[in-house]
Amino acid sequence: MELSASYKFSTIAAQNGDIDWNVLPLDALVFYRMPNVRLGGGLTYHLGPTLSGSGAASGLNAKYDDALGFVLQADYVLRNRFNFGLRYTSVNYKANSIQTNPALAATTPAQNPKTSGFGFVFSMSF
Repeated sequence: MELSASYKFSTIAAQNGDIDWNVLPLDALVFYRMPNVRLGGGLTYHLGPTLSGSGAASGLNAKYDDALGFVLQADYVLRNRFNFGLRYTSVNYKANSIQTNPALAATTPAQNPKTSGFGFVFSMSF
């Protein structure tokens, strides 16, 4: 079993402004362990998802409700201490409040985005 807290962020940076995404995921996964591989899955709970703009994108602010999703993960285990793997995460968000800049109609965020994605994972046990 593995419990983790992390901080995820993403920035779209332009010469005249930025758009930032921030969220705090809490994950609980259960793994099946083979000698050098582990396969697992579980739940993720995303706290405080926000989207904000600055510069030319100022006035863009979106806050989403905390959201529950699921995670699947496969790792290669090195020396029973280091894990290198691939993770799939799926979370559906629901907007709590959205403010947009009327001059930037193209930047209106989705009300209920359904997100999913793959990522690389590295972890170390002490």
